[in-house]
Amino acid sequence: MKASRLLLMLCGLSLLMSATVALAQEDMAQRGIKRTAKSPEEVLKELYAKRYAVVVGINKYPKGGSNFPELKGAVNDARNVAAKLRDLKFDEVIPLEDEKATKQAVTSALSKIGKKAKENDMVMFFFAGHGNTEGEGGDQMGFVLPTDYDPEDPYTTSIAMTELQNISKLMKAKHVLYAMDSCFSGGIFVHRAAPPPRCRRTGGSST
Repeated sequence: MKASRLLLMLCGLSLLMSATVALAQEDMAQRGIKRTAKSPEEVLKELYAKRYAVVVGINKYPKGGSNFPELKGAVNDARNVAAKLRDLKFDEVIPLEDEKATKQAVTSALSKIGKKAKENDMVMFFFAGHGNTEGEGGDQMGFVLPTDYDPEDPYTTSIAMTELQNISKLMKAKHVLYAMDSCFSGGIFVHRAAPPPRCRRTGGSST
């Protein structure tokens, strides 16, 4: 993986964590709590009782064909993110890579973490791999693709963004953060009126 790509990914993750810290500090200020200089780990510990994460990285798509070829840096990206989250003292980080990152494994891990999370906890889901769009016009939907994705059966072998949304709705966690290093359309929380272009995985990140 190129150094510039790794730097971009880590900077993006740092920005996400910084935004969380900023929200925590603002909340403390509104409650009249005096702010002092603290590390991100300390602020996150104060804001959340526990912090959980599911980190998915997929390079291999055995049934992907020419449209969804093997990737080069997704697994390594996920490993670096998992390491960073452990540095930030997350209580549990579940890594899923390549053949272990099936649709069943990914959704089960997120559901398992979601059941553990209480009202004052945080859940993070990071996905690096292929994404896809299905449907036409305003009915387009975005998907992330597990390692067992089959283009011949796209709807039952991919994970719809709406499915992730439904899982998050069942969580009691204070905050649920999704970080996607995958090209897809159809946001988790926002539906766009104009249909976006069809795309595959890119090097950037989106939430």
